[in-house]
Amino acid sequence: PGARIRGIRLAVTRPLILLSNDDGVDAPGVLALRDALREIADVVTVAPKYEQSAQSHAISLHRPLRHERLGDQLHSIDGTPVDCVYVSLFRRDLLPRRPDLCCSGINHGPNLASDVVYSGTVAAAREAALRGVPSIAFSLVGRADEAALMRAAGHAASLALRFHEAPKPEGHA
Repeated sequence: PGARIRGIRLAVTRPLILLSNDDGVDAPGVLALRDALREIADVVTVAPKYEQSAQSHAISLHRPLRHERLGDQLHSIDGTPVDCVYVSLFRRDLLPRRPDLCCSGINHGPNLASDVVYSGTVAAAREAALRGVPSIAFSLVGRADEAALMRAAGHAASLALRFHEAPKPEGHA
């Protein structure tokens, strides 16, 4: 894809978003967020195979991590949310290029106050940020039925786009 201005071809590339969470690859929150983010960006989901809530910033050191390709740009790792982000950024075949943004969530339940210290959802975003990728984590307080998740995902995608387009301070991701 590209555009031409006065005979010069310009590459037009959609942002690439790495999506993860701590509720598992098939959690309703991550699926709703993935659908909403696809409206604004290319999305690669790499999330834990099983729920990993309250894992904080844990990484797996003493066992191999298993990767499973579940579909087009949909992957599971049998590890923590931080494992998922780390593997995504350093395994050459999961992402087509370095992501422009990492989104984590939508977490089932709030991440408020000291919860953020223990949250695997927040830790996934934090790991990406530590690796130089601008990141944002999303949680939903209250009812998490399909309609509420769709509304929340729409708002989250809008915030993600604004965050991506916002000027970044010199030397910061």
